[in-house]
Amino acid sequence: MTPKKVTPKKVTNETLKHAASFLRRHSKDPRVGSTYGYFTRHPVAPLNRKRLILLLEQLDSISEELKRSLRVVDLACGGGIITCAIAMGGHRALGLDLSSEEIHLAKLFALEEGLEGVFQQTDLMQEESWEAQAELILGGKPDVVVLAYALHHLPDAEAFIERVSRWLPPGARLLINEENPESALFRLKHRVRTWIQKDTETEWHRSYEQWKKMIEARQFQVAPALGADLMPGLARVAPGQSWSLVFTADRR
Repeated sequence: MTPKKVTPKKVTNETLKHAASFLRRHSKDPRVGSTYGYFTRHPVAPLNRKRLILLLEQLDSISEELKRSLRVVDLACGGGIITCAIAMGGHRALGLDLSSEEIHLAKLFALEEGLEGVFQQTDLMQEESWEAQAELILGGKPDVVVLAYALHHLPDAEAFIERVSRWLPPGARLLINEENPESALFRLKHRVRTWIQKDTETEWHRSYEQWKKMIEARQFQVAPALGADLMPGLARVAPGQSWSLVFTADRR
């Protein structure tokens, strides 16, 4: 009998249980609190759970279409929670990030929690060979490149998507998760963070339509966005107003 596939919801719950355990053991390390607490005890943790489920559901859909597990690169992977969840879902996952501290945490998280997932530190904008290294680790070009809350941190997202487009073969996909500046809750969060935390980090948020236009100009076909939100029912009736948007882009 073929073993029953673990659902995205179960994978998410298990991954976040591991993240909470890791956070408890390393609670004195502020880096762990900011990275793993964001998914487990932060006020927006329920939103992060919903968007992780959406990401895994999209990967499952692609896997069912191809009738095999996937080779996945998680770009700007941070502490590796999403990368490890992807691996727990049965895919071969590689996480890349600029921060050596985040990659150290990601490797420690995977090691201590017995999770799969490979991690490498690299500068995605400047390093010349990270694509070739990724192919060696994955055993070929990726089927999916995940960009979760990553693009709005790039001052030149156009150049980055152009680079990824040149790398990926036709049929490969981007799986993108971005905050939605047209969401009322996102605007409120952004104002509160700026006012209370005095957060001066520069970010380049765009609407779904703006991302779609930019990405499709670089040989991709963008699918309609799915939404995740803290407000019950909003993502179902008005996904375009949701705080967090998930969408795929097929390399033409």
